[in-house]
Amino acid sequence: INAALLRSENKLIEFKKYQDRKLRFQDMDIINLTCKGRIKQIDPAFCLTTNYYAAFCEKKEKMLQLYSQDQIDHALHSGIVHYNGAKPWNEVCANMDIWWDYYRKSIFYDEQFTHDFLHKETYRMERLSLWKRIKLVGRYFKEGGRK
Repeated sequence: INAALLRSENKLIEFKKYQDRKLRFQDMDIINLTCKGRIKQIDPAFCLTTNYYAAFCEKKEKMLQLYSQDQIDHALHSGIVHYNGAKPWNEVCANMDIWWDYYRKSIFYDEQFTHDFLHKETYRMERLSLWKRIKLVGRYFKEGGRK
C-alpha cells in the first residue's frame, strides 16, 4: 500500500463512505472499491487470506493456473496470514496454530482465555457425529496433511 499517496489523495474520506456497508471482507473490499484500476496483484505470501489457504488446499489445479507451485508453497509455509474470515481466537480456522503460537509468546497471553477457548472447541468437536469426524480427518489426509 502506498500510504503517502493514499494520504495525499484523501482516500480516507472515500474509505469512510463505505464503512457502514455490509461487505464480505470489509477492509479489503473497501480498498478494492476505492482504488479500482490502480491495484497490482502481489504474491499471495504477502496476504494469505483464509480463502486462499482453502483454495490452495482444495482447488490446487485451478490455483496453479494463477500461481506457481513455489509461490503456493511459500505462501502456505511462510506467508503473512490475513484472518479476513474466521478468527483463530474465536474458532478453528486455517493457520490457527501459528496465531496461537505467537499469542502464547506475547505479553497479552491470558491463560484463562486459552483454557476457555480450548474447552469450548473440544466440547464442540466431541459433539460431532462419527461421520463428521471421519470427514474432517479424511479432508486432512486428502492433500497429504500439513507438512
